[in-house]
Amino acid sequence: WALLQKEYAAGKKLEKERTYWQQVCDQQIAGLPQDKAVEAGEVAVIDSSESFALDKQTTELLQTRVHGVYSTEINDVLLTGFGLALKEVLSVDKSVLKMEGHGREEIIEGV
Repeated sequence: WALLQKEYAAGKKLEKERTYWQQVCDQQIAGLPQDKAVEAGEVAVIDSSESFALDKQTTELLQTRVHGVYSTEINDVLLTGFGLALKEVLSVDKSVLKMEGHGREEIIEGV
């Protein structure tokens, strides 16, 4: 498994993508807008919140069928929804979200 991962990382497929992803990483993305300035070391107090809940049918469709329509994984659908919400609420076209994976994503078929 480790040897196959190493070969994949050094392979031509990733090399073709490397330039694109490097350009994406090199972009300067502004921070999210703030409605209240907070000084370093200070704690922001949030005195309101918004929430919602999906009904059982919508939740089931989201968990079992939606990602298959787009040939993606459920995380891709959820992240897209999050990005669209940021755009709608904060009027931002680009944002950065740092994520960590568990390292077991299937990037090589059958491995």
